[in-house]
Amino acid sequence: MKKLLCILSCVAILAACKEEVDTSARYVFKQNTALSYLQKYSNVYSEYIHLLAQTPVSKMSTTTMYQLLSARGHYTLFAPTNKAIDDYLNSLVEEGIINSPSWDAFTDSTKLDSIRKVIVYNSVIDSGDDLQPYDVARFPTKNGGELVTPNMYDHKLTFYYRGSTDSIYVNDKCRIHPINRDIYVLNGIIHQMETVIAPKDVTAAMYLQDLIERDEETYLVMAKAIRACGLMDTLKAIRDEAYEEAYQRGDIPDLSGMTTMGVDFSNAW
Repeated sequence: MKKLLCILSCVAILAACKEEVDTSARYVFKQNTALSYLQKYSNVYSEYIHLLAQTPVSKMSTTTMYQLLSARGHYTLFAPTNKAIDDYLNSLVEEGIINSPSWDAFTDSTKLDSIRKVIVYNSVIDSGDDLQPYDVARFPTKNGGELVTPNMYDHKLTFYYRGSTDSIYVNDKCRIHPINRDIYVLNGIIHQMETVIAPKDVTAAMYLQDLIERDEETYLVMAKAIRACGLMDTLKAIRDEAYEEAYQRGDIPDLSGMTTMGVDFSNAW
């Protein structure tokens, strides 16, 4: 009887000392993140994974896109396959940008970084904390319709349908795989791409130079005046990198949603 009482006392003491841990705020990885899914199928996405690891989130950050896609978030990935990236490199050879379809063919590191960003930033939409990622059901239903949220290259993707809703093209030329789409992961949704999303940027400089070469009367005088003033290099820029860096540092206020004298600045940029 004494032994039994002793055992029961010990059990009671241990029960009283049991720590109650609040598990409600735990981030439990019961599924793949976007990154771990890509790694799981590295035979299909190894080239894309390599580019993610080489591409920073921004100039102001040392965090890579590889790290970003392993964290919390609501990301939509239009992930190109190895073949899609190989085809894109071959297209750069045809354009005379590189002499062979290989990353080693880039002799200019700035150009290499730019091409990486084109592939990666155009493939990712970050919906932030409040908005959900895009599955096929949320794509525009009419040809030429665009998503509200731009990708990380600050472009809004447009969608086109060929024959049926199962044949979906981004920006009219980039086909989404008919089966490997709407892949739900812990931090977003993945759509496998058969073609790299890499829209051609037509700058003001390119447009004006084309007018001059074709001797087009429309804006011809202005085009020649701009060239004579040495402003073509300025107009070649796709974006104002100095402004972007200042904005990321917080030196420029975010005017989104602000109004002054009845003018809505939410779409000013």
